[in-house]
Amino acid sequence: MKRKHTTTKILDKVRAVERLQAGESLFSVGAAYNVGRQTLLDWLKQYEQLKESSLHLNNANRTRIQSSTLYPKTSEALFVWFVYMREKGMPVDGIMLRAKALAFFREFKDGPEDFCASEGWLSHWKKRNSIRALSVSGEALSSADHNLPSFMEKFQQLIEEEDLCYEQIYNADETGLWYKTLPKKTLAEKIQKRTAGYKVNKERVTILACANATGYHKLPLFVIGKSEKPRALKHVNKFDLPVKYGHQPSAWMSRYLFKEWFFNDFVPQVCQYLANKNLPQKAVLLLDNAPVHPDEKELVSGGIRVLYLPPNVTATVQPMDQNVLENLKQKYRRNFLEFIVQQLEDNRDVRSAIKSVNILNIIHWSADAWNNVDASTIARSWKGLFLTTYKPDDDNDINECDNRVAEMEDLTNLQHLLNNLPISEHISLEEPDIEESAVHNLAVSVCPSTIFSLVDKVVTCLMVKDLRRSVEKGGLRRSQRMVMRTKSDGHLEEGT
Repeated sequence: MKRKHTTTKILDKVRAVERLQAGESLFSVGAAYNVGRQTLLDWLKQYEQLKESSLHLNNANRTRIQSSTLYPKTSEALFVWFVYMREKGMPVDGIMLRAKALAFFREFKDGPEDFCASEGWLSHWKKRNSIRALSVSGEALSSADHNLPSFMEKFQQLIEEEDLCYEQIYNADETGLWYKTLPKKTLAEKIQKRTAGYKVNKERVTILACANATGYHKLPLFVIGKSEKPRALKHVNKFDLPVKYGHQPSAWMSRYLFKEWFFNDFVPQVCQYLANKNLPQKAVLLLDNAPVHPDEKELVSGGIRVLYLPPNVTATVQPMDQNVLENLKQKYRRNFLEFIVQQLEDNRDVRSAIKSVNILNIIHWSADAWNNVDASTIARSWKGLFLTTYKPDDDNDINECDNRVAEMEDLTNLQHLLNNLPISEHISLEEPDIEESAVHNLAVSVCPSTIFSLVDKVVTCLMVKDLRRSVEKGGLRRSQRMVMRTKSDGHLEEGT
């Protein structure tokens, strides 16, 4: 059977010959490049010519030897200018490149005088220099990172003074949601030269999202629309909605709405959450310095307060802007597009399907999207503010605040348990001569939810007494130390 013709790059031909020269067989090299024995022998004869040609290639993806480019000085100067502009963060497009190329040509005059920096010349120039077009996204270049060090010092000092943990640190941010916008790109068959679209629908609501640094406490979204009493909510009890709904003529956040949300929603829900976690009623809410946010002194309730980030650092360190809100919008779009597809499958057209979307749909889709944002996504978004972020997916990573409370409860229950055993000596866990590690291991092992038999209790007590005596005699050797742990079946065992 005749082998199918393949086109091989010059650099690949050179590599194939070098493998042959290194002692590899014709068969293995031919199989690697899908060529026959005679083809490899021809490459071997042409090795010097191929090697010389490869040195003149500007792009490793080319399959043919191209002549040296015209206007070399203009091309090189344009590339240096392009790199400089991008390092400064300046977006560069084809119009700017063509204008600059003409300016360089008038200076160098390094080719035919009919040079006009055409689209074809620019296309070849971009290919030679591996330049592609990208959409500008984000606001990171507008950030003022020089303001961060002083803020970080203030932030860490506040955490230490108030003894705050991840559960007590929150962030909130607003974002606009164009809730009826269709995707800007689509897949199409190769025979299609262009695809028609619809006018961009710019109907918008504002969404306020808030969560703590663990990602476990996500407050219900605050959705702000234009209408006070939307038709879709006419027969709906607002207290039954999965979000808080507010209204404002331009559907933006206002100082009044934010203060109402802070005192009527944020503070009560945070207090309830902290109470359920047996944590002190203290928390801090990080905010950006948007004009709609009231002064820090106006947003204080007991031990709950706000702290403003420095100006122009939102894009780099504010947690909600580190893919959390984008993740929320992506999940909303999925819900929206699923609805549109379902409507089209029911023989409705695109326009009528989009028009049928109302504020009630938006509320439920956005609430569902927020519920599906992973806690780990929110926790990772704090990496710009914490050296080590909370890891909700790690079962061994226990929250430090819960751990302190649980440890005190375990020690109290352990002391009560041991002192009710039928033995003559009273045992106190606060005695300094008992090694701390042994007490800690014992406290973890004896949990109120674990049911020990009376024999197990006596053995546990005797082991503690023996440990005390050994410490009084000079301490235990490492090989004799007892590490107590509880298996899933509830029994104790010894380990070294």
